[in-house]
Amino acid sequence: CNGADGKALSVYATNDVQKVTEFMEKMKLNALEVVSVEEIAPPEQEGTVVLTTVEKLFLQYLDIFGKPTREFLKNLFPYAQDIQEKVTIAELTLDRKMAEFQDRQMRAFTFADYFTEFKSLKIPASKYVELVPTIKQRVYSICSSSDFRPGKCQLLVVREDWQAKGGETKFGLCSSFLTFARPSSHFIGHSTHSVMKLPEDKMAHIFMAGLGTGLAPLPA
Repeated sequence: CNGADGKALSVYATNDVQKVTEFMEKMKLNALEVVSVEEIAPPEQEGTVVLTTVEKLFLQYLDIFGKPTREFLKNLFPYAQDIQEKVTIAELTLDRKMAEFQDRQMRAFTFADYFTEFKSLKIPASKYVELVPTIKQRVYSICSSSDFRPGKCQLLVVREDWQAKGGETKFGLCSSFLTFARPSSHFIGHSTHSVMKLPEDKMAHIFMAGLGTGLAPLPA
């Protein structure tokens, strides 16, 4: 994990435990029910299956607090049992309802918000993997050099926040996850090469543009 080589760290965040618990309670889901996740986590060996609990599915795999697209709504409306709710969801996918959908986007509606808004939805636990995308890795510049700090990998992370329409403050998933991480906390991550490659010639001229998204120990 040497930031001086232009490497970065891919971090896999998990969802907030309390928010996931509240969501499962609202949806009347059994946290201990076992479901297959083969579609999103293919088995390493042929003839085996990958299983997890519903609780871990929402904690570690599915981005239920992410921002949905209209394609999600097209897949969602068949699960509504109430005809009026079914129509309401389906209409949000139409061009004439684009303004209403965009208003929801500006208010930072999440997958979880849609699931809990329409009370007649009956979704088997195994079907959520078909409706919600997985949590994507976030990549951060490594701001330490293993030449200076052997065995350590340091990041400089600022918690992302923004104000949604209506005034509610929203926070980024992974930056929040790292902000509240404490000594002895565990998470999955791996080093990866950044898009920038430094030349081997230390005297070569380098033109750089600062995007303000990280800090790395580059040679001066």
